[in-house]
Amino acid sequence: MAKHIILTDTALTASDIILATRGSLPQVIGGLEAGEYTVRNTSAPLSGTVTASSETWTLSDDFAVKATGALTGAADTGQAYSTLPATATILNESGLWPSGGSMNLYSAFEAQNVIIECTRFRNGPTPNGAPWMLGRVDAAGTTFYQFGSDQGGTELRIGKTVAGTYTVIATVAQTKPANNVVQTWRAEIIGSTLTFYVDGVQVLTATDTTITAAGRVGLRNSNGDVTAKNYWKTLKARAA
Repeated sequence: MAKHIILTDTALTASDIILATRGSLPQVIGGLEAGEYTVRNTSAPLSGTVTASSETWTLSDDFAVKATGALTGAADTGQAYSTLPATATILNESGLWPSGGSMNLYSAFEAQNVIIECTRFRNGPTPNGAPWMLGRVDAAGTTFYQFGSDQGGTELRIGKTVAGTYTVIATVAQTKPANNVVQTWRAEIIGSTLTFYVDGVQVLTATDTTITAAGRVGLRNSNGDVTAKNYWKTLKARAA
């Protein structure tokens, strides 16, 4: 079903709006009786164009359209990475692949309150390695917040690593994505609130006050070996 935009002359909140299928009136809707609400007929949409604003990303990297090879050199997309492991390999038409199994890749872009977004997928018989997006990464690369999944792809997680020690903050089960199904992951770190979205749907939210300083953003594939089949097609980030 198409999305609907309600144009009003006064500010409304979600609690002011009740959506109901068409029926005979008067009727009881949401505990309100006839005379206690007004009805707006939305069957005929307004003509005209509404343009949604697009986000402006400070970091915007497209790994999928570059030549095959190491991320550095001719295959580099022009972004500055403060940590560039040798295992960060671009496979043309696929994306960025941790060819050595495990990988930590940190951008030079830093922010405290930050929004990070990536598109990624799995491919292969054995989903070795847990893929992550990272935020508030410290200079040593040992403390950060992380948003991703377990090695089997059946659980989404928000976690943190502090001085090298990993702790789970929140989890939710998911059906393991099929091979080559591209997902859009989005992480929001705003103050102490951590929110994780998959394909535009909020899947997890939590609060944590452990890591407060501004830091880098990045990607991580942990506990992987050379058969790891996690790919990133894009990486974007901006201050929130």
